[in-house]
Amino acid sequence: MIAVIVSFRYGKDFSVAKVHQLAQTSRAKFETMAGLRLKLFSVSPELQEVRNIYVWDDPEAANRFFSPESRGRIAALCGAEPIIEYAEVCALVERSLVRATKEPCTGVARV
Repeated sequence: MIAVIVSFRYGKDFSVAKVHQLAQTSRAKFETMAGLRLKLFSVSPELQEVRNIYVWDDPEAANRFFSPESRGRIAALCGAEPIIEYAEVCALVERSLVRATKEPCTGVARV
């Protein structure tokens, strides 16, 4: 199992509303993606940053998804170059298989 953390750092063209819209419109395509166990969409308004986390059962599927060609498409779709990091998953705790946020994020909860 492999995790892929994809970050986008924005400048003055940052829009939380656009991030939410992109997450909602692209969500369905990931629900049935082969080799993908889960994807988390997140946004940090104060940092003007988006960070998406993917957990793949199949590392080869992750490599295919983040090929050089697809990185260009991702950048065009998201409006910023993706910063892609790979990490080995040591353990995964899952409480539910599919969970969608009904309400838009209003901020970051810190505990």
